[in-house]
Amino acid sequence: MRQAVLHTLAAVVLIGLIGAPPASADPVAITGGQAVATLSGGSFSFTGSGLAASAGLPDGWSTTVALDCSPCSSDQPVTLSFSSTCVSCSSEGSTNNTLGGTLYPSPTTFFVNFDFKGPTFSSSDITPDHLIFTAPFSMTGSLQAFTSFNDPNPPFYSADLIGNGTATISFMANPTAGLYTAESITYDFSSAAGSPTPEPASLVLLGSGVAFLVRRRT
Repeated sequence: MRQAVLHTLAAVVLIGLIGAPPASADPVAITGGQAVATLSGGSFSFTGSGLAASAGLPDGWSTTVALDCSPCSSDQPVTLSFSSTCVSCSSEGSTNNTLGGTLYPSPTTFFVNFDFKGPTFSSSDITPDHLIFTAPFSMTGSLQAFTSFNDPNPPFYSADLIGNGTATISFMANPTAGLYTAESITYDFSSAAGSPTPEPASLVLLGSGVAFLVRRRT
């Protein structure tokens, strides 16, 4: 009797293992590289465990960051958070991509979804002497790779992404009108452990010693 009970329990455990859904893969941690958004588009190029991918991003990718402050109105909230999707990002030039530890020759078409989290500050903090702001950010996202934009097959590589680092947003000034326009935002990834998103008071203001950042808006 005892032996029969043991056999039954063993069978139940085996059935449970067979019917259990497969464990999802852990997200790939981005440990280096950057994602850039400008007034006309952007790009990403980052590395992680078994991953080295880069692609150009089309016009409109930066809308939620740069164009919301073009120009900034008085005391307008300016955010370093940014969510965007690109359904046909193309690998840049002849750059090869390492995906899942395997090197794939260019070109590669990516489907990417980025969600950056950063603090918000006021446009009243922007002055001719303070046109560059930096703060920590965190990122979650996903990346899928296809052989071409019209590839009918499932992606040959797919991964969830996590990362953190330092966000830098740059403004250009129109001294005559006293207005400022967001020129670009760059998310530089770091291999350091993530830190919580800071309050606006902890934003670092950098002097605008680079002359080309200050130019008349036409």
